[in-house]
Amino acid sequence: METKHFANIQPLDQLAVARLGQHELAYSQEALVLTEVAGERSFAPVIYFPISDCAEKYLQASATQTFCPIKGTAHYFSVVIDQEVYKDAAWYYPDPISGVSTIAGYLSFSEKVLSISVAGL
Repeated sequence: METKHFANIQPLDQLAVARLGQHELAYSQEALVLTEVAGERSFAPVIYFPISDCAEKYLQASATQTFCPIKGTAHYFSVVIDQEVYKDAAWYYPDPISGVSTIAGYLSFSEKVLSISVAGL
């Protein structure tokens, strides 16, 4: 029996903000929310911010890459604030697989490192 593995991407339609302490790393009215399902398992929704709405001054390219069978190859950034490095705390898919091509040009952050808030939630 084949396991279903897919992602659903929708506009968030609300203000989304990513912060690390008092530093605002992203602020967007144009964010997307991606929900991924693999068989019986649903993953927590992930907020993707347009790269143009991210504070690139805090992002340092990383050599890390990972592969997801439904999204493609992720490239990572470390977040650097006040000389503190949060390794691989942000990622993006420069050439996502066709079913999720909407996330090209968008960046997500690890909620283990940053807090992400959505207006109204």
